[in-house]
Amino acid sequence: MPMAGDPLNVEVTIDRDRCIGSQNCVHHLPSMFQIDDEGLAVTIPQSEASAAQLEVVVRDCPAEAIQVKGQP
Repeated sequence: MPMAGDPLNVEVTIDRDRCIGSQNCVHHLPSMFQIDDEGLAVTIPQSEASAAQLEVVVRDCPAEAIQVKGQP
């Protein structure tokens, strides 16, 4: 069982074909997401987030473009 503060063992991906550039992910977790030159979300390498933060980001993506794979 992960302890508080331990990094999550997950992979966060964005389906760029679905992303509409709403920036909800950036609003909720700017340390993990940014908008690129095409106006679409990308993940920031080697960033960290809690399971609760990722849950909010996935839930609030209007395009359902964010996937989290692995064990939280």
